[in-house]
Amino acid sequence: MDDLDEEIAVKLYWLLFSRVCRPVAQKWDGTMVYEVTDTGKQDEPGNGVRSSKTKNGQYYHTDNAFNLPPDIVSLLCVQPAMTGGTGGLISMQTVFNILLAEHPDVIQRLYYRFYFDRQHEHAPGDKRLAFNPICEPAERGVHIRFSRRLLKFGYELADGDMDDATRAAITSFGEILDRPGLGKAFTFERGQVQFVNNRRLGHRREAYEDWPEPERKRRLIRLWGREARRPFYLG
Repeated sequence: MDDLDEEIAVKLYWLLFSRVCRPVAQKWDGTMVYEVTDTGKQDEPGNGVRSSKTKNGQYYHTDNAFNLPPDIVSLLCVQPAMTGGTGGLISMQTVFNILLAEHPDVIQRLYYRFYFDRQHEHAPGDKRLAFNPICEPAERGVHIRFSRRLLKFGYELADGDMDDATRAAITSFGEILDRPGLGKAFTFERGQVQFVNNRRLGHRREAYEDWPEPERKRRLIRLWGREARRPFYLG
């Protein structure tokens, strides 16, 4: 990175990613190359601010859980934070297996639909909530779409319409995600690239503090990829 113009580095990253998976849009407006950095805004129900645009910590989640999730999520570290920002990865299949063993009564609910906040990523006048299952059958195990934050926001926007079975399913899944020792922590260094299977792995980031110099602000470049369907945001 120190020997490359940043624009050239991002183009090389795009070429590398394209050898792994087909890039697709990450926003309704067609944005393909997305910058992960703090904007100073706060994510709240219905305001459309993504957690990737804040310096707050994140729960384990899968990207674009409310829409058609990308198969692959990738990040290029342009500039790490001054402190914090430790990343984490976890096997969603492992979480599902533990849930099946310890709370089999909630499994069936996970295959039915839940409200998700769509974060304004939709056509003008379209519904602001998505309604999708957390678990979907896959060739090997299950595919997971989970975001505790967007589920919470979704039900708040739906006037808190969450019954006991729904609450139990979300809470049980989230509690297992939080168990010590299940996930793997790592720290990004400048120039490193991450590729994540977004249907089988969850990822997160701890809260961080930026350097005082604007040019040293934490910045990562994100790409999404899908093997099938259209590259348009809705697939």
